[in-house]
Amino acid sequence: MITVVTPTIEGRAALLAECVASVRKAGLPHLIQVDDAHAGPGAVRNQLVERVTTPWVLFLDDDDLIYPAYPALVVPHLRHTDVLYTAWELTGAGDPLPKPGPFDGEHLMRQNFIPVTACVRTRAFRSVGGFDEQARFEDHDLWKRMHIAGYRFLYAPVIAWTYRRLPGSRTETVSR
Repeated sequence: MITVVTPTIEGRAALLAECVASVRKAGLPHLIQVDDAHAGPGAVRNQLVERVTTPWVLFLDDDDLIYPAYPALVVPHLRHTDVLYTAWELTGAGDPLPKPGPFDGEHLMRQNFIPVTACVRTRAFRSVGGFDEQARFEDHDLWKRMHIAGYRFLYAPVIAWTYRRLPGSRTETVSR
């Protein structure tokens, strides 16, 4: 039902191994690709989604972990949405923290509050053209385009994954 896709780069084997172990414990299929061409995570995610055959895709960075109960936590919500994002456990930083409450499309158009680690209906992702590989904030760009296209977003207030903010990470660098 859900395929996990993970872009990675050289030098992150230990992080990737922990990520892979978390997906294995959750019992989900996992597609991984090393960005040897330095195309960026959006491009690699797009390439990985081309191989997805399940109705849902979960984007998971190589430094993050999903909980073993991830499928049980999210599957009950999937029939109500096209993009499901959950709460997370944050390590290594004080933010970002989940924005509780119902989805707010107007707020999304101004500021991103949805992490890339979201469960997305595969055909909806493909219908908007996937990640814009030139966008600086490719996840925010994707969410805005999906919202404009009329896709449904749902926040499930369950902690289903661990967001690990590491020194020198892309998220830390971009947020400065």
